[in-house]
Amino acid sequence: MSTQPTPIILGSRYTPAADESTTSDLRLMIAKVMAILCQRLWLFVIPLLGGMLVSLAASLTLPRRYVLSTIFERRDDVVITKLISSNSPYSFATLRRSLWINLMGYHALGAAIDDLGLTKDLPRDEKGELTSEGRVEKQKIINRLSGCLELNTLEKSEFLDLIEVRYKGDDPDLGVQLVAKLSENYMRNTREWITQVLIKSKDFFAAEADKRRESATRKEAELLHMTVTHPGITPADPDVIHQRLIAVKMAVEETQLRRDEMWSKARSLTEYLESLSQPDAAGTVLQRSGPAGTVPNPQRARLQQEMDRVKAEISDAKALRQMTDNHPLVVGLREKLEQIRQMYEQQPEIVAGPAFEPPPTDASAAVVQERRRVEAELKALKESLTRIDADLARRQAEKAQLEQDKGMLFERRQAYLMRQEEVQGLKGDLRVWDGHVDTVSRVLAAEEGKRGICFGTVEVARRPARPTSPTLGGVFLLSAGIGLALATAAVFLREVLDRTLRDPAAIRQTLGIPVLETIGDIRVGKRRTWFSRHTLLPAIAGVEAIALAGVSVMVFLSLQRPELYHRLAIGRTTATWLTELCGT
Repeated sequence: MSTQPTPIILGSRYTPAADESTTSDLRLMIAKVMAILCQRLWLFVIPLLGGMLVSLAASLTLPRRYVLSTIFERRDDVVITKLISSNSPYSFATLRRSLWINLMGYHALGAAIDDLGLTKDLPRDEKGELTSEGRVEKQKIINRLSGCLELNTLEKSEFLDLIEVRYKGDDPDLGVQLVAKLSENYMRNTREWITQVLIKSKDFFAAEADKRRESATRKEAELLHMTVTHPGITPADPDVIHQRLIAVKMAVEETQLRRDEMWSKARSLTEYLESLSQPDAAGTVLQRSGPAGTVPNPQRARLQQEMDRVKAEISDAKALRQMTDNHPLVVGLREKLEQIRQMYEQQPEIVAGPAFEPPPTDASAAVVQERRRVEAELKALKESLTRIDADLARRQAEKAQLEQDKGMLFERRQAYLMRQEEVQGLKGDLRVWDGHVDTVSRVLAAEEGKRGICFGTVEVARRPARPTSPTLGGVFLLSAGIGLALATAAVFLREVLDRTLRDPAAIRQTLGIPVLETIGDIRVGKRRTWFSRHTLLPAIAGVEAIALAGVSVMVFLSLQRPELYHRLAIGRTTATWLTELCGT
């Protein structure tokens, strides 16, 4: 029969007797646990205090994480935004897409740490540039700080963005400087970027507007040249060529009538001149000669020249200047022509001339004198006919050109309309580009006057008074859990490994035989383990309790009063250094 002992918690390792059964009463279990704790009190207390002490001491070495943030806003002027909403060169949606890169990207973070002087001690070459090792170290710094930064957009709207830059790390002073520098650099760089974009956009739009303006001016000059070169080509004056053609035809007819009249007069003078060669020319001369001392009226000749000049002006006004018969200038010229015509009709053909001596009685002398007069008059008529022929040829050429232009009017008018459409299209494009220039100029003026997109710091980053992690409650709770787990494990192992039979029931249950009598604990002399159990273990527990209290105070100060904790730690270090210095 086996006589091995069994622990209280686990009970018998063998099948219990048939007349005994195992109870699962909760109160019995609790009573057993409390009995074990009372029996193993110091085995429970010492690991509990030791575990808490070690875990609290280890918590002092854990890195403290601080959380701080700064909040700034991007605000757009409502009036300016509504004014340029359709042509704005930037928008909050565009800025939001590139917010993280512009604010916390590699280049932005690198510029910030350079400004803060975090890279001043890195290795550099003769030119002051970072070496390959320096760039690697800088990359490590950027990666480490990038993991400590967070970016949040607290509010998004058409006119306002609230942006939060948060730092989570173990260096709050560096965090305050870093988030402030990042936000400042972003504000400055964004303003400069927007200004550069606006300036470049304005220059581009102005250049395109100048191209359209130059093209439109050139096309308008071509239209003007076509209008002057080919009258009547414009749809606004569809009958100009017809009117000019009628005026030229009338001028040709009038010129031909005058030419015919002069040719008739010239033929009559020629016949008269031939008659003077006949034997009876003296009688004819005496019949045609007027009274002595008379000459042709010069005023009548001058009025005739004036009428010719006015008629030429009327023809030019209708043909070249495209004036109608109802034009005030044409009406005035016609009235002037009528007045001159009336004055011409009122003038006599012959007026008294200078007193001549009586004509010679010799008939031959009279014939010679008459021949000279007729030849002179005939010469003047021929000169006039020469001028009229030249004028008639010019007007006939003009008539032929107008008839040709009239035949090509449709094709030229189509070309003119196409060119006019090109001019209108260029002017429309010019108005669009000028509108872009005006819009960008307004935005640029608003940006320069700080009326466009504005930045402002809503909340400045401040150094937190205490770290956010680890928390005081979490540290103490974790330490208590670790100590409790160690104490429970120690008691459990001690109970499992203990094979002592402590009561008759355990003996009866283990051996399966009844117990007849029990004998109490017989003590002979002083037990040697009394000192370790009743003096040493409480002393160890007391030392642990005192150390635990001190460490708890240090943990409390490190988490709730970090400044005081650092001062105490520095003071202790300084005192230790002074003690060692004095000892040496």
